[in-house]
Amino acid sequence: MKPVTTIKDKPHKKNRFYNRVTIVLPAGSKFPTIRGKWEKLAGGKIRAWYTPEEHEKCRQMFEAIKDMDSRARSQ
Repeated sequence: MKPVTTIKDKPHKKNRFYNRVTIVLPAGSKFPTIRGKWEKLAGGKIRAWYTPEEHEKCRQMFEAIKDMDSRARSQ
């Protein structure tokens, strides 16, 4: 499943280097989230926010999960 929304937040006033990626995931998505950095929305959707580095790691984990699922289905 692909994220419904991807938003790159603007740098924070106090730290101009701060960058955050916010995504809204559909209900039932297997995309990883980080403890304390997500909230449940209406309809079961999830809003999660990451640093760019965290988002990249979670994206890599998601790709690995998809690969494992597709291999399990093909056997």
